[in-house]
Amino acid sequence: MKYNLKPIIQKISDKDLAEKVQAFFSEPNENKDVYYDIMLNHYGLIEKYNDLGYLFDPHTGLIVHDLPYLYGNHSYSMCKYIKENFIDFVNKDITVITEDFGIISQQLKICGCRVLSTTIFPELYLGAIFSTIMNGAGYIPINQKSVESDLIIVSSSFASQSFYDAYNMWNLMLDLKLQGKEVYFTCNALNDLKNHYLPNKIELVSDTQSCYSSEELADLRYGYKNKIYRIV
Repeated sequence: MKYNLKPIIQKISDKDLAEKVQAFFSEPNENKDVYYDIMLNHYGLIEKYNDLGYLFDPHTGLIVHDLPYLYGNHSYSMCKYIKENFIDFVNKDITVITEDFGIISQQLKICGCRVLSTTIFPELYLGAIFSTIMNGAGYIPINQKSVESDLIIVSSSFASQSFYDAYNMWNLMLDLKLQGKEVYFTCNALNDLKNHYLPNKIELVSDTQSCYSSEELADLRYGYKNKIYRIV
């Protein structure tokens, strides 16, 4: 496919981001068509991102646009865990379900892991592409159907969901575990599920309290308080 990037590049006010987008499409990558189509379909949202600043995480080096309604949902704590324990994730087919810009998938790709699909909200597609390009994560597949994964990571599982959706997500994770999958999830407060989760079915992998300073934990934007669990 021949890419007409000029209208897109002209619309991006951040010159560094514009140059990285230009460079991404000049490099060989068989999946560039997917990102190009998403950018065209969400062309009208580019100016919205021009008005945003950035969040930079010094522990992982990952950067995303600073979108206020994602405060607390960012997956930086899981990204830090993956960076420090990437050996647990290599040579596995991984699916990520997340409520942010897909930074877990980006961290996995940077660590040389295989990501088969990243489930994110459609309204975040453009921001996910921007952050993937800014972070040099290559290409992350978005909302791929019928993939067979060994390991599933569910990020900020219950933060912004209704009780009904949170309960369904909990049952989905249990079903995936019964199918023989490894299942990780992050959550700030398990009481979002009230009395419906089973304590004997989860293992705390990292409480994150010892991973960050008190000042960092007080900054709710990054989601540093999201603890990491595993279904057992």
